[in-house]
Amino acid sequence: MSVPPRRGSRPRWRGFGRGDQRNTARAYGTALRALVAEVGAATSVAVLDEESTVERIGLWFVGRWGACAAATVNARLDALRSAADWWRAQGWLVGDPRSVGGRAARAAPER
Repeated sequence: MSVPPRRGSRPRWRGFGRGDQRNTARAYGTALRALVAEVGAATSVAVLDEESTVERIGLWFVGRWGACAAATVNARLDALRSAADWWRAQGWLVGDPRSVGGRAARAAPER
């Protein structure tokens, strides 16, 4: 959340400025920039309501971060879930976007 600047001063930021918050901002930025690179910057968020897009994002997610440490996978999932929840609150998504992250987290077991 930004605070309006005082005259002659630079803006001060509250929130993503210290310690874990900076790491959260970095993790969220990484996941969201990667998602935009995958679906395209001109693509509407509403495509996440389409089953085919959800499947595509799930496969992309596993391919992109499936081999990473659990903490990394969870950080990326949290970022995508949080963004999808916000998009839904704005009315840009109709369905429950949690399936975007839920499907991505489950890779088929190797046999």
